[in-house]
Amino acid sequence: MERASDQTVELVWNDLLGADRLHRYYGYLTQRLERINSMAMVTASFCSGGAFFVFLSGMGPPCSNLIGFLMLVTVALNVWLAARNRSRMVAYSADMQRQLARLLGEWEELWADVYVRDDGTVRERWRELQRRTTAVTERASSRVPLVKSLAIKSEREAYSYRSLRYASS
Repeated sequence: MERASDQTVELVWNDLLGADRLHRYYGYLTQRLERINSMAMVTASFCSGGAFFVFLSGMGPPCSNLIGFLMLVTVALNVWLAARNRSRMVAYSADMQRQLARLLGEWEELWADVYVRDDGTVRERWRELQRRTTAVTERASSRVPLVKSLAIKSEREAYSYRSLRYASS
């Protein structure tokens, strides 16, 4: 049995880091999208309630502009929420994170086997995992936004975590 080559070990390591980075990214993105969605819905509700309160209280002509403004803000926020499909983006991002978590576990198993399995077996498993990871992520860029700061944070954390975890390897 021929142990995995240094090149194979490097391929597996880099893709383990990539899988970790993607998993973290979609987790952070889901949190951000949920927070934005919630803030917009709460703001729309407050504006709508405020307009309704002002209307019911009959505060007279000085407040009629306030009613119009609050209603305009409410309509704008609701249109923005509907147009951006925030709820669908949140669900899609959460689903991506779930799928990537499962794949990350398989990448970790492959990494655990990289020094005990032969090169051909490791390469074959690597190709399969790479294909499956690509299948999961290929449409993501058209369905959810890329947030550069989250991508950088995810990359930095994945590298730091994996480097510390496997420093003795």
